[in-house]
Amino acid sequence: MDSTLVSGLTGFATAVVGTFLSHRFVQQRAFKEFAERYRNRLFDKQLAAYEALWVSLRRSSIYFSDETVFVRQRGEVFFSGQNATKMAIELTDVFFTEHGLYLSKSTRKALFDARRALQKASSQYEGGDPLVRIPREQFNEVSAALKELVQATRRDVGLRALRFNAAEIGIPEEQAEK
Repeated sequence: MDSTLVSGLTGFATAVVGTFLSHRFVQQRAFKEFAERYRNRLFDKQLAAYEALWVSLRRSSIYFSDETVFVRQRGEVFFSGQNATKMAIELTDVFFTEHGLYLSKSTRKALFDARRALQKASSQYEGGDPLVRIPREQFNEVSAALKELVQATRRDVGLRALRFNAAEIGIPEEQAEK
């Protein structure tokens, strides 16, 4: 065979293989970039969902106010059935918007457990006094459900390592996260 022909075939084969490999590399890179953009958009949507959920958790605050589930008056803690009902509705509303789609399974479970505890407690006090003392077991049930929802939300967002010193923020030690 003529050396010119061999050189030409070798050059042609090298060009074909090079083109194929380049095309394959460009395809893989484009897919990786697409996947990264998709993951970033998904993360942004998940973060927006957790931010929306966090806003609805304001009624679970341990900084007692007229809008929280537990209200401190005259040194005593009272349960507000009206605020508990409002919070249960707000939690439902967050779940049944575009945000609910992006909540993790553990956070959805905690959300519905908290909603159930709030509804159970508030249903016993409908139409009565706006603020009532509730049995310790019921207080513990509602408090534990709300605390688990707050912790699940913080865990999913990546804030689980954030700790608060109870004395520095002016709350009783037993209310601080352990």
